[in-house]
Amino acid sequence: MSVELWVANVTPFTPGGEVDRSALAAHTEWLAEAGIHGFAPAGTTGGFLYLSHAERRVIHQTVLAHACGRPVIPCVWDPLPARAADLARAAEAEGAAAVFLPPPLYHEVGDDVILRWYAGIRDAVSIPVMAYHHPQTHNPLGASLVSRLLDELGLAALKDSSCADDRVRGLAVRWPGRILVGGDGYLGRAADLGAIRGHISGLANGWPHEARALVEGHGDRAWLQQTRATIKAAGGTANAIRAHLGLGLRAPLNRVVDAPRRRLPAHRYGTQ
Repeated sequence: MSVELWVANVTPFTPGGEVDRSALAAHTEWLAEAGIHGFAPAGTTGGFLYLSHAERRVIHQTVLAHACGRPVIPCVWDPLPARAADLARAAEAEGAAAVFLPPPLYHEVGDDVILRWYAGIRDAVSIPVMAYHHPQTHNPLGASLVSRLLDELGLAALKDSSCADDRVRGLAVRWPGRILVGGDGYLGRAADLGAIRGHISGLANGWPHEARALVEGHGDRAWLQQTRATIKAAGGTANAIRAHLGLGLRAPLNRVVDAPRRRLPAHRYGTQ
């Protein structure tokens, strides 16, 4: 089974703080030309928690319109379930291949609440719905809950950003082809993880060719480790990569440390 490489799109902004549709369109087209399998806009790397409902719609529309035939799985999270369902229905109408979203954030909730949360999105659309496990930022999806979501509720897949090898391997064994992994440290490690469907990568926003080489089994793991460390020192994936590519940032997600950013590898997007 070939392993897919999806991009967790960054969100560019104009100097006035609006979503930069032109920059997002051009960047999406460039990534498609670089051979990326598909797109996952308005997620964690896209700063979904700091976007308005209208901005999420703009991002979805722009990526879907400029994906050059590549599949798009937008993140349709909104604090209000009804508005999340609206985002999902709109994405479906505009050609999304599927949608994904995290569970409720910040406040701890029970498994039954999370099941109802996802059931509302499943019932709102006819395209696949994907759950999202990112325990550093939201209510975790334990193994028993994942089973209920995938087997009982019928969700299509899970994006797992736990960065826990044993967990990812166990999920891939139980649900082969239905697990996508987040966390760029996993690029090039598909053979260690079992039957994962693919990767959703933030780093691929800036270096899609290098990310593809890693996924295809002939990339440079030492380059990856050094680049990830430099990105972290420069302000994190979304901020450092946007600054490095010349895409606009917006407060409060605009912290960039210039000294390490200048040490990031050259890229092929636009001009340095």
